[in-house]
Amino acid sequence: MKSSPWGKAYEGRFDVITICTRPEIEILLILKNNDYEEYCRTKSTEKPSSFCRRKYGYRKNRDVFASLFSTEELVAAIRRYDSISPGDMLTLNDLIDGKRPDGNG
Repeated sequence: MKSSPWGKAYEGRFDVITICTRPEIEILLILKNNDYEEYCRTKSTEKPSSFCRRKYGYRKNRDVFASLFSTEELVAAIRRYDSISPGDMLTLNDLIDGKRPDGNG
């Protein structure tokens, strides 16, 4: 267990866990629109934000992002990303599923 980043007052009271919060919002938008394969063909020369700007006219903005996804669409995109990305860290999908670092939940 890592020590608390908040100092001695909280040390030992809480476990600190590392969660991978990838993907970028733009990747979720690409997945939602079923354009991941097309993006993969350009990703060596184009960042997700550039792809979204070109393809959808999207620029990062929290209010605009909230209007692009229903809750169900966001969860589906997170689950799809989790199924195509390697790694052994906890992810957003694991949080949705209620998984805990100790394997319970």
